[in-house]
Amino acid sequence: MPLWAISQTSNGSSTQLMTEANRLFESGEYKHAKDKYSDVYLDYGNRDALDKVDVCTECLNLLSKAMSFEREDNYSGAIDNYKSILRLNSKDPNMAGYIANCKKKQYQPMLDNARNLYREGKYLEARDKLREYTCISGQTDEELLISITECITWRNEANDAINNKKYDIAKIYLDKILSYNSTDAISAHRLAEVNSLNQKIKTVFVKEPTKKSLRPFKNKFNYFIYSGFSNPVAFGGGIGFNVSYFQLSLDGGGPMNQEGIEDGFLYEKYIKNCVKINDKTYVQGKMQLAITPGINLKYFGLGVGLGTMMTKELSIEDGFRSGSLSGDESNKTRLLVRPTINGFIPFNSDYTCGLMIMAGYNIVSGVSGLNQFILGIGMFF
Repeated sequence: MPLWAISQTSNGSSTQLMTEANRLFESGEYKHAKDKYSDVYLDYGNRDALDKVDVCTECLNLLSKAMSFEREDNYSGAIDNYKSILRLNSKDPNMAGYIANCKKKQYQPMLDNARNLYREGKYLEARDKLREYTCISGQTDEELLISITECITWRNEANDAINNKKYDIAKIYLDKILSYNSTDAISAHRLAEVNSLNQKIKTVFVKEPTKKSLRPFKNKFNYFIYSGFSNPVAFGGGIGFNVSYFQLSLDGGGPMNQEGIEDGFLYEKYIKNCVKINDKTYVQGKMQLAITPGINLKYFGLGVGLGTMMTKELSIEDGFRSGSLSGDESNKTRLLVRPTINGFIPFNSDYTCGLMIMAGYNIVSGVSGLNQFILGIGMFF
């Protein structure tokens, strides 16, 4: 065979081997590519093939380091080595997948955190964590994102319904959330509250018209006047207020027919309006003050008043002079106790105002003659 034919055959074989080696290199098969490049260099002395042997060797070393880093969970180091291989061989079809897999493993805890927050029903926090994961890793979980978005929408609808006391509608949206995410303890607790509120409304609606109770309708103020029925006649007035079951009133008054003495003489009309304690002592009521706490019910109230009665007392001297008695006049303060009962007669169904009737009994310490029944009338509002 002529020399030129041998030369052409040699060059053709070298080119074919180099093409095959390049194909293996570009496909990321660096060990096989290295062997081909070595054959080309050894058989044909191709200096380009020798350079490629060095590149393949470097790629194999970088690939070994990257896989070692990945096994040690050092994903940043692995990604750096994979990127270095891409700089040597931009056509390597494997590196993009290797890098993406490392990023996925590197940021997997962040994605797991988003999933855990979703399972707990913390949808806003889960959405923020998933966005952070997507921003850093360049990947996302589409199914999780859709579920989070739906649950946020339904929870907002449920909250609006609850605020407007539309509990049946709120229940529908909360049921939807739990059908997507059965581990959502927050929505489960919210649903239990909605069911309870809804049941209370239905119970009140059904039972309220026929329910009988002594519970007061609302807070009330009142004012009243009162009078006694025995001599000397007690007369007075007062104000009071009721807060739920508690009532309190304050009143004051005195006798309607009080007389005094002049020039040291005790007149017959003075004696007439006094209570005789003994043969030489007469007592006349002057003024009384009392505060009455008690229990307030729907149509009546019970109380016990405590206070004082100021009295004018006269110790007479022996003997008569011109049909009158002379003596010494003094003032004293005595304990007053008054049990009472109040009745409320409303003027309307709302119980906002009405008539109040009061009955009580004055008990004066040490002077039973001043004890008497009293009756009062007034208004509440």
